[in-house]
Amino acid sequence: MFEHLPNPLGWLRDVADLLDPSGLVSLAIPDRRYTFDFFRSETTVAQLVAYDLEQLSRPSLVQLADHFYNVRQVDTAAAWEKPPSSAEAARHHEDGQVEWILNQAGEGAYQDCHCTVWTSDQFLQTLPTALRLRRLPLEIARIHPPEQYSNEFIVQLRRIPGCKTAESS
Repeated sequence: MFEHLPNPLGWLRDVADLLDPSGLVSLAIPDRRYTFDFFRSETTVAQLVAYDLEQLSRPSLVQLADHFYNVRQVDTAAAWEKPPSSAEAARHHEDGQVEWILNQAGEGAYQDCHCTVWTSDQFLQTLPTALRLRRLPLEIARIHPPEQYSNEFIVQLRRIPGCKTAESS
């Protein structure tokens, strides 16, 4: 569910506050290379920080538009053998459907989507910087790339003993 969080750093702050010193949280996160997120751009440090500063509690219109305009049908097993081309990967939603979804969200209806997009390598490069910038007392303890023909990587985050969140200090 991590990819569905509009503000992953805010959620991780809450998790860190609940963890015992040196406590672990394990996450299974879709790797975009093997999912319908294949054609979407990976989430950046700047986006993570902005989502946290905005204190997003529901997907933003930008997150929704990126998801609904860009998700495509991708066969996980086939993507391991050969990356899909946009010509052969049909869009999940037509423009009219996306417009309706965005209008509904604009009127206050909750719409769910993948708010963030990851690969295991990019997560390993991006998250530590975002955690440091927002002074979250977490570190990556382990990361396991997706097993062949699967579409999720596993990451364990550990609470750094003796550290407090920016709001707790």
